[in-house]
Amino acid sequence: MVVAAAVTTTVLVTRGGSSGTGAGYSTSATAFVLPGLSGAGKVSLASFRGEPAVVTVFSSSCQACVMELPLLAGAAQELHGQVAFIGVDSDDSGGGLAIARQEGIGSWPLARDVGGGDGSGLKESLGGSAGLPLTAFYGPQGKLLAVDAGQLSAAQLGSTLYQLFGVRVQL
Repeated sequence: MVVAAAVTTTVLVTRGGSSGTGAGYSTSATAFVLPGLSGAGKVSLASFRGEPAVVTVFSSSCQACVMELPLLAGAAQELHGQVAFIGVDSDDSGGGLAIARQEGIGSWPLARDVGGGDGSGLKESLGGSAGLPLTAFYGPQGKLLAVDAGQLSAAQLGSTLYQLFGVRVQL
């Protein structure tokens, strides 16, 4: 029998990189502006100022991402109006929107990562060279507070949300 364990690393962030991608987009960890995943509009971090935000960077080909999305969807539903949740499809060849909807995050603002290697500019800016999923936590003023690399457990997500934002979830 083979047992696989998900390893999660939390990185406290002191500064964010910046990367211009043209067409009015930016993959800066502290000021991203990305195209909407459905092809319409833009998703920018600045539009969520005034409320804490959780950004999940995922891919439809990442099994850990697909397993983590329902957990984040549950937290988002429970914390509606207290914490914003944003999905960013990265390193993907086209299945991100379907997976997002299938796993319960279709009502969130959804963006497509651009720039970097193979459409992974924001992922790279957040320090996600090791892979996905990647979850970034932003304070109400847009300050990047922490980045979790790897699949989050319910306990890890709950603890981080409480430590950073003072909110509790029953996951």
